[in-house]
Amino acid sequence: EERSLARCGSKMPLNTAALLGWCQRETNTYDGVSLENWSRSWNDGLAFCALLHRHFPQDIGRFNSLDGATPVSRARNFELAFGVAERRLEVDRLFDVEDMMATYPRPDARSVTTYVVLLYNAIEERGL
Repeated sequence: EERSLARCGSKMPLNTAALLGWCQRETNTYDGVSLENWSRSWNDGLAFCALLHRHFPQDIGRFNSLDGATPVSRARNFELAFGVAERRLEVDRLFDVEDMMATYPRPDARSVTTYVVLLYNAIEERGL
């Protein structure tokens, strides 16, 4: 059952494949987002924006106007996504935009996974 795949604090090991599958289903209609792993697939902020746009389109705005081609656009995407997650889901930032920019093109997979667990839990708890 998906609802138990990512509970923080549980004794159950995290099912990262199931969590990635959930992310893929949530973002499969978004151009430019292809989630194959927990590192490079998240390196431009578009995946975070798509995941949040699915539930809060008014906060993210026109997804098709976003792009991750330049450092400035990547930083803007991270700031947008982390800000929406903070305001709408009460999910604290585990890392700063600067952290994500400094690790481009390979953000730390464990950090990304941990942050997505928090997003997943917050979305599920709100029944979104």
